[in-house]
This record gives sequence, structure tokens and C-alpha cells, in this order.
Amino acid sequence: MNGPLDGLKVLDVGTVLAAPIAATLLADLGAEVLKIEHPRGDSIRTWGVNKNGAYLLWKVVNRNKKSITLNLSNPEGQEIFRRLAKDSDIVIENFRPGTMNRWNIGIDQLRKINPQIIMISISGWGQNGPYSNKPGYGTLAEGISGFAQLNGPEDSPPTLPPVGMADGTSGLFAAFAALAAIFHREINGGRGQHVDISLYESLYTLLGFTNVPVTQYDQLGVIPHRMGNRTNFESPRNLYKTKDDRWISISSTNESMAKRIFTAMGMEKLLEDPRFENNDKRLENIDEVDRIVSEWMSRHDSEEVLSLFEKNEATAGIVYDVKDMFEDEHFRARENIVTVMDSELGPMKTHGIFPIFRDTPGVIQNSGLPLGQNNEEIYMKRLGLSEKELLALKEKNVI
Repeated sequence: MNGPLDGLKVLDVGTVLAAPIAATLLADLGAEVLKIEHPRGDSIRTWGVNKNGAYLLWKVVNRNKKSITLNLSNPEGQEIFRRLAKDSDIVIENFRPGTMNRWNIGIDQLRKINPQIIMISISGWGQNGPYSNKPGYGTLAEGISGFAQLNGPEDSPPTLPPVGMADGTSGLFAAFAALAAIFHREINGGRGQHVDISLYESLYTLLGFTNVPVTQYDQLGVIPHRMGNRTNFESPRNLYKTKDDRWISISSTNESMAKRIFTAMGMEKLLEDPRFENNDKRLENIDEVDRIVSEWMSRHDSEEVLSLFEKNEATAGIVYDVKDMFEDEHFRARENIVTVMDSELGPMKTHGIFPIFRDTPGVIQNSGLPLGQNNEEIYMKRLGLSEKELLALKEKNVI
């Protein structure tokens, strides 16, 4: 079967994480994505952990793409890129604002040859504004967006995530925006457009929906603060350590669920206590709530906790590490971990494709490929260059 985006043509000229993640999300669902790299290669090819010199991040972040090399700062490379863009749908890039224009391949230049083209530009600070020309990285975005200020224990300093959260969030927003632009193009006359994604606004927007810091400050004069594993809108909600040294997460998103949790613990009468009778009261006495739940958890093994909570239809889950995921039957049933054949590593496990389309599922056809593996296919078969022309371009470091 073909994925839901079969027939969509994407040029990925991004580097490192955010833009490549966006393009991979499209590739996972069937889009043809050309990963276009400078002849020296994307720096992410040598990032992070490796096995015998094979870098794992590259293989996962750039799966399902074809790999070609092209020097976009070279006029000949720019002309080749314009030829590729002529029948493409989307360009995804994350250079500093103005770079694509300087290379004569910005949205206005590409529209002259392909009015339907959509360009997704991802940068640290956006395409305009006082910060737009400053260097921007995910780490900076995680700070200025407000995420680090909210993350971590109450008595700790602001805490950055141990993963590329700003890049990942921006990749998701960019993929969503690309498809929204495609929809608009198809419904409203076939014209493409330029979409502006910034790293900091991606996380800022996510926090806006999940923590409402702007609205809190505007309406209440409150600056949200770090609460560890708690939230300011439900109690009990935390991680609790069991007798067998596992961590259990629980959440009470409404009064019905809170009652089920206390019933599972054999403490439903707590809800008759004025201190705990509703969510607002429990939030006022959150330290005591957590003390009671923590003490109960410490007297029970994790399996017993899960059994009691399941019996009472209360929410609880063990905090997993990746080994737990490998052993979990639900992860297997949902194909959350799949195997792909890699040219260097052989069988390699990675995360499965999500979202899941039942009628047109995506498929992982390849992990991140060796640099320039598809040069001959794209340049000779698609663009019609001769073997002699291809060799000349290589000698001039154009490809």
C-alpha cells in the first residue's frame, strides 16, 4: 500500500534536527523526500552515539529519504535546485533568514518557475523581528519559550530537557503547517506560500495550550513556577515510589477519577475530609495529599498497585525505560518498535510510524542513507544529466 502522502514531492534542505524531522514525518506517510546536503554532508551524520562508526541519530532522523548532494552556495548548484523545485510541492529549510534569497532560491524566486511551491522556513527566532538574524538553537528556544523556567523540581534551578524538545516540537508544527498549506493550495486556486516556523514559538505555543502562562499572568498577575511532577490544576498527580522501587504515575483529571484513585487505595473516606473533598481543596493541601499517597505506595509492590487501580478503573502507570518498552505487549501490538534493514548495521530496531493510518499506512523503506546515494538516479534519470556532466559537477564540488 502507498501512504496517504504518496505523490507529494518534498525537497529537504534542512540540517541537524528540526527541518529534517518535519521532512521525515512527511516521508513516513509516503511523500517522496529528497534529502539535499552539501557535498561535505550534514553535521548530524556524526552526532551522538555510534556503533562502529555508524551514527544512530542520522539513521533514524533521516529515514525514508533519498540522499543527494548539492552545493547551494554555488550558482550551478542553485540552477540545479531550481530545476528540482520546478515539479516539487514543498521545500523545507532551516537556514538563517535571508540565506535562501541570497542563494537566489527564496520563495519569490521559486514562485517564478513554480507558482504552486510551498516553502517551510524554520529558524530560531522567525523570519522577522529584532532577533531574527541572531543565531538560534533549540537550547536557547527551550529557555526563552518559558519551558526551562517551568521544568524541574520546585527547589531546583530552571531545567533544560535532555532531548531536542524545541526541534522536535518545531518539526511537528512544520509538518502540520506544510499539510495545511497544501490543503489551502488545492482548495484556493493552486498558489503556494511561505510558512514561517520558529523554534521558540513552537514550544511557547505548546505551553500556551497546556499551561496558559500568558493568560494566567494577564488575568491573575501570576507567574507560573516549577512544581516538579505536580501540576497546578489537579491533585493527586505525581510520581510515587513503590515498595519494589518502581515509580508509578497517577493523574486525577476529574472528581470521578479522584474517587476511583482513593477507592483503589482503600481511602475513599478521605473525600469526606474538608481538606480533600474537591480538587480545589486538594490543591490547597497538596503536600498532605502527596504525603498520604506516597506513604501508601511505599507499602505496596508495583504489580499490586496496578492491579488495584485497574480493578477500580483508576489511572496509573509504571515509568518505563526503553528496556521496559521492548518487553511490553502493548508496544508490540501497536508496532511501536519495528525493524528496518540498514546497510551498515543490518537489522536495526527503531520507533514505528505515527500517526497510524488504517487504510493507507506508512512504511519504513530505509534508514538514513549514505551521502549522495541517489545522485545518479536523480541527476541522470530525473534531470537528464549525462555521466560526463555528473563527473564535471563532482570535480567542481557542486555535488
